[in-house]
Amino acid sequence: MGYGDSYPFWRTRIFFEDFCKVIKGDLERVCFVEHFIDEVVIKHVCETYLGIKWIPLFPNLGTKKADFMSRKRFRIIADESEKRALENYVNFIAAIGYAYVPDITFFVHLSNFLSFNLPESEDTAPLSKGSRAWAEEKRGFLKSWEDFELFPWDMLEPLDLEEYYSFMEKLLPEGTKLIVTGTLFEPLLERIFGYEGFFLSIYDEPELVKAVIEKLGVVNMKFYQKALQYDCVGGVLHADDLGFKTGTFVSPEWIKNSILPWFAKYSCLAHEQGKFFFIHSCGNVFGLMEDLINGVRIDGFHSFQDEILPVIEFKKRYGQRIAILGGIDVDFLTRATSEEVRSYTRGVLEACMPGGKFCLGSGNSWANFIPLENYFAMLAEALIYEG
Repeated sequence: MGYGDSYPFWRTRIFFEDFCKVIKGDLERVCFVEHFIDEVVIKHVCETYLGIKWIPLFPNLGTKKADFMSRKRFRIIADESEKRALENYVNFIAAIGYAYVPDITFFVHLSNFLSFNLPESEDTAPLSKGSRAWAEEKRGFLKSWEDFELFPWDMLEPLDLEEYYSFMEKLLPEGTKLIVTGTLFEPLLERIFGYEGFFLSIYDEPELVKAVIEKLGVVNMKFYQKALQYDCVGGVLHADDLGFKTGTFVSPEWIKNSILPWFAKYSCLAHEQGKFFFIHSCGNVFGLMEDLINGVRIDGFHSFQDEILPVIEFKKRYGQRIAILGGIDVDFLTRATSEEVRSYTRGVLEACMPGGKFCLGSGNSWANFIPLENYFAMLAEALIYEG
């Protein structure tokens, strides 16, 4: 019998109030968090273990993208199928026992609308998507000021945020809140300019790069301003991969001057509403960490890779100042045995739980290539942790 057969999905829920206490260091309790979960994983768990008939989470993305390019404003909830899909998603999150619902709808729409002819290859993961898209390594869709002027930047903001969050307020179980997500820096490299195009453009066309950042910065700001008004929204987990294994993609000074001021605006906005501002960033960003803590004033950090800095070491360095979200290395989760995962998870809990400010989850996301028994082993070990 695998962990998926016996795992108690109907465990006692973590209320958002307790999650807040953990983040602030006022409570030592295991809280489950996750930044992103592959849809094929959600579908499999719903149909295999929860008895939920799956409806695609974003069934109308193709139509919405076509409307977007025709300069028609998109609605997050376009029809009843999207309402049912959101119900399934929320039921899945509640069943696993996460401390909040990751609201990735705006993030997915924004990423989709900024995606053009991305390279694809076969997805060979156990729960395959069929094909997997990759970041644009060469040149993205924006190569000139003409491309900039032709792109419908003003259409990126959803039309129906009030309708959407009013629906979500009624849908969420009592004591549960959403954490919303936007993105600013990452699309510059992966979609808009492409990696090669971006690195050349910051020297050859710095004003063009600056103009794109301004457009996306404002799009995110408008989204956060509207979303944070709703009581069902508990904060922001802003997602931007700023680095790779040995450092940031560009100089820390460039990021401090061009990107972090936007992060600081988003953080200030969230804090003015009495809500959290977290950052998700892959890579070695320790040249920015003091600025993120003291300047941006993040409440917590997400994304951990053992090859860069294991979460236990991160806790020693920063755990008194900010909260830690996730931490179990995805490469380890993928390659280890389930028993090794349990032992590893136990070690992380013993080192990181004291003093609070720690929530358990993967170091990045619940990807479709992580064996299910390993992810369940991580959760199962946490359920029996007594400190």
